[in-house]
Amino acid sequence: MSRAGRATRLTEALRQVTASAGHGRPWVELEAAIDELMRDPEADAWYRAECAVARLTLADYLARPRHEREQIYAEALPLLEQTSLPYLASGTLALVGEDRGLAERYLPPLIKRLDGAVADADDRGELAEAHRLTIAALTRHRGAISG
Repeated sequence: MSRAGRATRLTEALRQVTASAGHGRPWVELEAAIDELMRDPEADAWYRAECAVARLTLADYLARPRHEREQIYAEALPLLEQTSLPYLASGTLALVGEDRGLAERYLPPLIKRLDGAVADADDRGELAEAHRLTIAALTRHRGAISG
């Protein structure tokens, strides 16, 4: 199978796992399925980062306890930082969800990193979008950014 074919197969498998959350699939099964996808020999760092973001998104969607979401984030953080700032932003936004305390703790340092990256980047598109979404999330939690 070609590289593109493998990527399509893995992406479709992840889509099916995340879709099954909406049909009542238990968290423990979702987490096991994502772990299995991440261990696939054809899964590169980018795909594993995508899986990590999906796990964080599902943990928020299924209202997993804060300490559990933070543990998932801590485990995913090295992988997210290794791949790209947009993946890091997506994972951080998924962690924060609607939790103001987490927003205050995790979003300001991320905004600072994105500020620098957007200013220095040759290709600002994806970084600028991650920056915009992160600021919007913090604004939603604070009511307004206060510096």
